[in-house]
Amino acid sequence: MKQDGPRDNPGQWLAYGLQQGDGAGEPKGELVQQVIDAASEAGRRPGVYAAAFDAWKARLEQLKQRSSAASTTMRCRDRLFHGLGESHVMETGVYLHPLYGLPMLRDASLKGLARAYAESLVNEKAEPHLAGEQVRWMFGDSNRSSSSGGNLVFHDGWWEPGSASANRETGPLVRETETPHHQVYYARQGRRPATDFDDPVPVAQLAVAGAFLLSVEGPKEPAELALAILARALQEWGFGGRVFADYGRFAPSSDP
Repeated sequence: MKQDGPRDNPGQWLAYGLQQGDGAGEPKGELVQQVIDAASEAGRRPGVYAAAFDAWKARLEQLKQRSSAASTTMRCRDRLFHGLGESHVMETGVYLHPLYGLPMLRDASLKGLARAYAESLVNEKAEPHLAGEQVRWMFGDSNRSSSSGGNLVFHDGWWEPGSASANRETGPLVRETETPHHQVYYARQGRRPATDFDDPVPVAQLAVAGAFLLSVEGPKEPAELALAILARALQEWGFGGRVFADYGRFAPSSDP
């Protein structure tokens, strides 16, 4: 399935290909590879995304000079699934920036991970020791009677241009293959029993590689604390799907 489409934006390329493919079998695998190639090309060359990334990084530096933000870069150790649960006709969910088509880490997901990790530290002896009031001040209170979004702003994690090479990958999107068994069993809702003789069916998926610029906006000390909590959560708990299979594990960008 050869496509001619908007290669400057891999997200649009993915949507464009869906209009002409049936989303199953080999055409799906070909489309996945085309999107990977488009993302690799867009991630290597200077362009609109690189300019937007540099502008965002400069903006963060201005905020940090005013003691109004904290930022750091974290690298995915291997690969990451982010967006598998997204509604997608091709069952290849991946969260991409709506304008530039390259991977991003959703702000709400990062905040949720950091909050869950912070709550695990409440009343624990581990450092940093947090009180429940601190967690509520930083992340908000979900109590219906006093709903609050907190006093810190978590921003999307921006993919760092060219960072995939540190993971020995060619670009920000990489191909994964699943081999689910018992396809007939699930298709027929259990009306036919599953057996060990069912053939696996390879299914192409999109995963993410590289490093991300993470940032929290707010007063300096609480923002730095929240960012440190997020960094530890990314390292110890992981982010996205399949974390128990060691996907989505992060390390500081300076680590080998």
